[in-house]
Amino acid sequence: GRGFAEVPGEEIMPFQYSDLPEHPVTGVKRPTDRLPPGDGVIRWNEVFGLLAEKGYTGLISYEAPNPALWARSPYEVCREGFERTQALIAEATRGA
Repeated sequence: GRGFAEVPGEEIMPFQYSDLPEHPVTGVKRPTDRLPPGDGVIRWNEVFGLLAEKGYTGLISYEAPNPALWARSPYEVCREGFERTQALIAEATRGA
């Protein structure tokens, strides 16, 4: 959600994101259980709302470390991530 509230907007570099399952894998260097935006427990209204509050206009980068996603067409995974992200940002910034 708002876990990065203390970070000034100008100090945020490319914002990399994915969703998390309810019980994410821990204790591994590179977890591969990440989900498409909106499929997990991340509070996207808070995340994207906070980025908007900070005036962040930099890059955002959806990452998809998950073998189930790797088995799909990269084009489809990217398209799905893009469309879901657009919808989540629109919802988070509605009325802003």
